[in-house]
Formats: sequence, C-alpha cells, structure tokens
Amino acid sequence: MTDRETIVVRVLCFAAFAELIGTDAMEMTVSKGLTVGGLIEHIRNTIADKLPPTPLIAVNLRHVPPDTVLEPGDEVALLPPMAGG
Repeated sequence: MTDRETIVVRVLCFAAFAELIGTDAMEMTVSKGLTVGGLIEHIRNTIADKLPPTPLIAVNLRHVPPDTVLEPGDEVALLPPMAGG
C-alpha cells in the first residue's frame, strides 16, 4: 500500500470501549475510502473482537451512520451505549 492509498485517522475510545481496547486514543493508518463501518470491523478483527457490531460513532463531533467514508485527519469517537433519566 502506498501513501496515496492510505489515510490516518485518530480514534478516541470512551468508557468501557477504552477498557476493552486498552487505550483511550490511537492513530490508525487505514485504506483510503474506508467507511466508519469498515473501521469498526477492522478494529474488531485486529484489536477488540468483543467490540459490538454497531457502537455509537461520532466523526469530528457529529454522529454518523456506518456508511460514512473517512477522510484524512478525521477524529472518530467510539461511544458506548448511554443511559440516563
């Protein structure tokens, strides 16, 4: 893979996801054109197999669907389910 075929994104992990993955932040080099769903699958297959299939995701502070294509420098937040009253 050449540099033109990859991008770097920052992944932030909160609460139980930080414990599951073992860090609260990491930079990942991924294929250009990868979707958020593809990133989650990649994380599940390489780092945290117990990561749920559809965690809440925010990219650059906005909730996004899994088919959102990642761009260079995006900040991806993995958010555990929230409860409240």
